[in-house]
Order: sequence, then C-alpha cells, then structure tokens
Amino acid sequence: MCGPSEKQLVVGVVGVFGVGVSWGALTVVNALVTGRGAAIGVRLRTRVEVSSEAKEGWVNIRASGSAGDLLGAVYDEFLKKTKVQAFDIRALITTDLPSGMGMKSSSSVANALILALADAYNLTMSHMDVLSINTSASIRAGVSYTGALDDAAACLLGGVTVTDNRLGLILKRYSAKPEKAIFLIPRGLHRPDVTKKLSSDMRCSLVTAHRLALIGRYHEALNINGAVYAYAYGYPNQPTLEAWRLGASAAGITGNGPAYAALAENGVLEELAKKWSAHGKLIITETRNSGEDSNHGSSV
Repeated sequence: MCGPSEKQLVVGVVGVFGVGVSWGALTVVNALVTGRGAAIGVRLRTRVEVSSEAKEGWVNIRASGSAGDLLGAVYDEFLKKTKVQAFDIRALITTDLPSGMGMKSSSSVANALILALADAYNLTMSHMDVLSINTSASIRAGVSYTGALDDAAACLLGGVTVTDNRLGLILKRYSAKPEKAIFLIPRGLHRPDVTKKLSSDMRCSLVTAHRLALIGRYHEALNINGAVYAYAYGYPNQPTLEAWRLGASAAGITGNGPAYAALAENGVLEELAKKWSAHGKLIITETRNSGEDSNHGSSV
C-alpha cells in the first residue's frame, strides 16, 4: 500500500471523488457452522461513488463501529488500516443485488466502498487489504458472524474461492465453469433466526462439502450445502428438486436464504426459469471469473 499522496493531504480543502466496483456471488459452502466456506462469483454488479462534496440523494458516511452500520464500519476500518485523514464523505450506491437474500449484497457493497475510498485517496490496495477491511467491518457491524471472507473474495476476485474464515485464509482459488446462474427470490419466505437453527449434526456433511470444493467438485459441494441449510432453516425443498430434475448442475439455498440459486446450461435454464417463475421473482446472470470484465474505477 502506498503512502499519503498530495491528493490525500489536501482532502477537505478541495473536493475528492472516487469510484469502486464489485460483483455478486452465490454460496458453495456456508461457513456459519464450521468456519470454512466457499463461494462463486456471478455477474451482478455493485458500483459505489464517494465524494467529499455535499450531493443531493447521496448517503452521508461517518466512521462508526455501531451495530448495523456497515458503511460506517467500513470507513472506520479503512482509516485504521491506511492512517489517512478522515473527512466528511458521501456515497452513491447502485447495485443489481437485493439485500437480505443471501446474494452477497453486503460483501459486494463493502468491497466497492473500500475501492472507491482507495480511489479517492489515490491509494493502491492489494486484494487482501480490501478483504481484511471488509471482513473486520462486517463482523463489527453485525452483518456477518464469520466475516464472510469466502463471499467477499468471490465478489472481488471472481471464480471459486475456498476459505477458512476463522483464520482469514483463502485456501484455494480456481475458475468456475462458464454457466448461467439463476436466482429465485421466493414469495412469502423469510429468513429465520439462523443462530437458533444450527446444529452440530450439520458439521459432518458441511466438512464433506468443503473438502469437495477444495478439490474442484464445487457443484457437488453446493448441492450438499444447499440441502443441509434448507433443511436446518425449514425452507421448502421443492425449488431445489425441480432444478435437479430438470438437469441443473447444482442448486440449493444461497447464503442463509431465502433465495435459491442454480447453475445450468442454456437449455436447462429456460425450462427451470419457467418452473421457478411460479415461486417468485427470478434474477438470471452467469458465473464470473477473474479478468472477464472491465471495471471502471478502482480495482485490484
């Protein structure tokens, strides 16, 4: 990470502006039970602009460690990491990701905000700098129990990321098969209090799923994980069974739900979209690997 620049030293005297871009992801292995997880990047985009000037409709951000204030926690962790001068900041967030669905909106927004701040301060940050700030802020703000390193890394870097969230380690990264990714946001389903639904009985299956992800068999890992968490949380298994019957390569609950996700080829996708549309809203995209897009703004 570079030191303070002339641009940083005059922050607050002249307006500064920065842009950051991150992406979405879907769960391969949820780390909530074992502390180890995996996720796949998808082509759903989040863009954050930051400015020191007052702008109508932009969100004010102040460094904070308050529960529920992810943006404030990100800025606070960014200041601690970089030792740069604080200033009044406004942000404009645009995203393809609905919140509270298990589609990694929090991880994606945090990544994009960190990159926008780095751009505004004229800093070059490694991907591990970004992820360290993200995971610390996520825990402080209470939006993740484990820091969600797997989710944040998949959103930032693309491909399949397999992690140990407890140790803050990316254990393995590799490219995902180019496939369509379809998300179902079901009508009438709400996320339960997940901490009351977890059981040590889930551990064996999830350890197996994580080991499969480590050796590249992420479709099988996703199927196991999705079934285990759907059962634990009481989500219906009908959408997952429909996806499997139609030939999807993998399907299940993503994150803590209530959204479902499936990976499929074009022919299967069309039939699955018809089936799943009866259950709720669909978002259709594709897997995303590193280097497959052109980011406008700060990137790693």
